[in-house]
Amino acid sequence: MGKVRKFLRERWRYFDAALALVVIVGSLVYIYDLLVGSRGLDVAYVSRNYSLYLHAVFTNVYATTIAFIVHLPVCGMSSSSEFLCRRAKTGRRNSMLQ
Repeated sequence: MGKVRKFLRERWRYFDAALALVVIVGSLVYIYDLLVGSRGLDVAYVSRNYSLYLHAVFTNVYATTIAFIVHLPVCGMSSSSEFLCRRAKTGRRNSMLQ
């Protein structure tokens, strides 16, 4: 019985890896089709709207920077290592009890 379980477990691992690969590749193809589709990349459109794109990027970076600066005093960070350790602990259960 142990040999059968080991055989099935090994086969399942290969099947699971192949299925994960199919899901990843399928997701990438779907995203590509959703973004580009049959239209292709329109270089003229991108070059016409490049300033709008840069404005959106700068707005995003500005908002992220402000959020990070506001978050620092709220978190009460005393050192960067403590900050990283606290971030690592957030995924654990009962982190407040430790």
